[in-house]
Amino acid sequence: MPQDDTGHSRLLGRLALGLLAVAVLAPLAIAAKDHRCLALGVGFVTSVLAALFGALAWRQTTGKTALILGSCLTVLALGAGAMYFYAPQPEPSDDLARGMRPILESAQDP
Repeated sequence: MPQDDTGHSRLLGRLALGLLAVAVLAPLAIAAKDHRCLALGVGFVTSVLAALFGALAWRQTTGKTALILGSCLTVLALGAGAMYFYAPQPEPSDDLARGMRPILESAQDP
């Protein structure tokens, strides 16, 4: 008797959407703590996994959605990684410190 795999497909589709949510939210939380490389890595891996599980659940609408959006996020993560690692990084400047000096000095005067 052949088994209907819509239950597995539905589960994979939901897993793909969950991974897609993680691919969007987790890098934002990680980047807020100044770990940009880790955020790019987590975003890339979770978007690839979301696209993979979306491809496995292609018969479900959630699978198709996760595959398309996961593929787009993968391309965006690759582009962001390339820009981060290969673009020249600006030197840190003391503009903020120079701008804050009069404010800090006036706060210390009684």
